Amino acid sequence: TVLIHENILSDNHVQVTFEQFYENNPGKNCVDIPLKMAWFSPKQKLKFQIKCSNNQNSEIIDLGNNEILFILRDKKVEVSFLFEEKTQPRVLSANRHFSAPIKVSKEFKLHEYQVLAEHDDDDFNKWDACQAVIRHYYLDAVKNKQSHFSSDVIQIVERFFNNP
Repeated sequence: TVLIHENILSDNHVQVTFEQFYENNPGKNCVDIPLKMAWFSPKQKLKFQIKCSNNQNSEIIDLGNNEILFILRDKKVEVSFLFEEKTQPRVLSANRHFSAPIKVSKEFKLHEYQVLAEHDDDDFNKWDACQAVIRHYYLDAVKNKQSHFSSDVIQIVERFFNNP
């Protein structure tokens, strides 16, 4: 598992901590984990610069098209992302194209899932975000003892699936 935690430092600066975690073997040595990443706003894929702190062993490869391949080699590393635009919200799309056979653990808010569901150009991450949004509305309907979804929910889901 890779644990991801974001800390917003300013309108155009986010610090992200990546940590390797092994549930069944917490003391396990680190392995190289390749993570393709991109950032999205409600309108577009975002341009950014990236910098690892503390001269870590992890490596950053620019893939073009506002995407990077981050090779996580350390147990825990802090990475700074600097954005050209001061757009909010900014949502990280990690492990794009299933770049590593791992579980990614990151807390998303509903509107962040909606941004990825609508704009992410990675099919798996888009599908995963759509499932999270649908699950949220489904559980909300069950909790409120509704027998059907509102037309607003249906329109949101249609927009996701009609926006390839």
